[in-house]
Amino acid sequence: MLRTLGRMMLAAVAIAPLTACGKSEPDAPASVLPEKPDVVEEDRLAKEARAAKEAAYRKALDDGTKALAAGDTDAAVAHLKRAAEENPTAGEPHYQIARAHLAKKNDEAALKELTEAVRLDPRHAGAYMERAALYERAGQIDDAGYDYYRVIDLEPDRKTTARAFWLRSSINDRLGKRDLYRHDRDRAMELDPEYRKRVTAGDVRVYNHTETKLKLEFEQFVNPDGSPRTFRPGSYYTIPDDNTRFLLDGDRCMPARSVRFKITTNFGSKTYEASYTKGTTLDIHIYDSDLPSR
Repeated sequence: MLRTLGRMMLAAVAIAPLTACGKSEPDAPASVLPEKPDVVEEDRLAKEARAAKEAAYRKALDDGTKALAAGDTDAAVAHLKRAAEENPTAGEPHYQIARAHLAKKNDEAALKELTEAVRLDPRHAGAYMERAALYERAGQIDDAGYDYYRVIDLEPDRKTTARAFWLRSSINDRLGKRDLYRHDRDRAMELDPEYRKRVTAGDVRVYNHTETKLKLEFEQFVNPDGSPRTFRPGSYYTIPDDNTRFLLDGDRCMPARSVRFKITTNFGSKTYEASYTKGTTLDIHIYDSDLPSR
């Protein structure tokens, strides 16, 4: 019995040192592990490469725009194509290349570059403006109107936005959308008062505030260019009671600098004059007190 107990105690003493020696330290947290030198170096080289490519893009773009400003379109295109190669996702080089083609009267090449510019940068208002002018010149007025709309939607500069409104107003006039024409012209004049100097006439609009059907005969009508407009003798425009009408020639509004007209009722007639003052309409308001009395 004692001999057995002694052997067990010797075995325990022999095992204990082995267990202590075999105990391992816990792993170090991953956050304190040193980064591999090759990974750090690769990251540094990648950043330097990106910076070098951006610098090359900026220099080529700057050289191209300077050459374009100096009138050297061939050099400008060469620099700008290099800029497009350095940054294939940028729309600006294509916009500037288009401007160079426009300077050389090459509308087809310019249109291609402008389309690429807005594809790469859908918020490039300048490219939309230039492309709208090309579309308009080519007779694609619906496309031109859309591009002017994009400029209005994107451009923060008031004067550029006013110009887009003004140009789109002509598009709407050609499309027969006279209400949109007036809206766009009014907005252009609101944003840039310089456009007010270009407007010398307005669409004649009559407000009949009475309960009487009016017959208006125009004795004198001055067109926007200052020339007179004549009407057949006995020609009348009828305005229903409590109603508003634009004067139409067929289906088109009739703008005027000034008018002299006669109101005729069952009780006689009265003559009045009205002149354009501002905006896009020449408004004539007729009340009961303006009607011929008994």
